[in-house]
Amino acid sequence: MKDRERTKLQNAVVRGVKLLDKTDADWWKKKNGTVFPGSIDVDNFDMASGSYCVLGQLDGYYHTGRERLWGHLDRDKAQIQAVRYGFDAGTIGGYKGYSVLGECWLDVIRCRRSPRRKRPEWMMGRLYI
Repeated sequence: MKDRERTKLQNAVVRGVKLLDKTDADWWKKKNGTVFPGSIDVDNFDMASGSYCVLGQLDGYYHTGRERLWGHLDRDKAQIQAVRYGFDAGTIGGYKGYSVLGECWLDVIRCRRSPRRKRPEWMMGRLYI
């Protein structure tokens, strides 16, 4: 994957994190070390899966989450927004794009759950955990 594609996906995740922080401030939390409905299960996390991606785990399925965030838009415009906010790789990086998105989302979730964890370089100056 090209560096500019990776950077584009990282920037999209930053936008997505900020959006979720506004719409559902505790989206990243586990409660008492247990995964409850509406929380992210990092062990089964997969951005290429409609059920195990960020929106899939928060809303039951990717399309349900996309509808929650952009239901007022037609399908194509909602898809563009999903890519812009790091919930879908679209055509960026092929299948590897989903892997990079997953790494970025997991970086954020793990850093938020363990504040003493060292933040990856890509996050520095972009997100405050």
